[in-house]
Amino acid sequence: HPKPTPIHPASTRRLNQGRARLVTPYFNSSCDDSYPELNAIVKKLRAFNIAVVAASGNSCYRGYISSPACLSSVISVGATNKSDTVENYSNVSAELDLLAPGGAVSSSGMVAKAVEDNAGVGCGLRIDNTVTCWRHLDGHY
Repeated sequence: HPKPTPIHPASTRRLNQGRARLVTPYFNSSCDDSYPELNAIVKKLRAFNIAVVAASGNSCYRGYISSPACLSSVISVGATNKSDTVENYSNVSAELDLLAPGGAVSSSGMVAKAVEDNAGVGCGLRIDNTVTCWRHLDGHY
């Protein structure tokens, strides 16, 4: 199978607004070979019927999703809007497993704010809290 092509070749840490953020590479296919240890852990969890879920990323990429969502054993989740279409900020690719309500969908305690794509152009909204997609998985795993 073809080797995945990362947009950003290495994971790094950076500080932003007083908190650490992990900047991850984005992949256009499965990233199992890039993260063998993490992939092995996820497979062990799946063997115990534990679902491992990760957001696809909020960088406006089409054809690429972030790690660890790119692992084949992880359930990757992208965001939809009130019109039930993919949010423009949500990363999507053939590796994406599930779409769930995201940024423009109201939820108490969540704050939406503008984000910029990698060219510095505003691309939509994102939610500071993790998208709550658990009810979409309930009964399916």
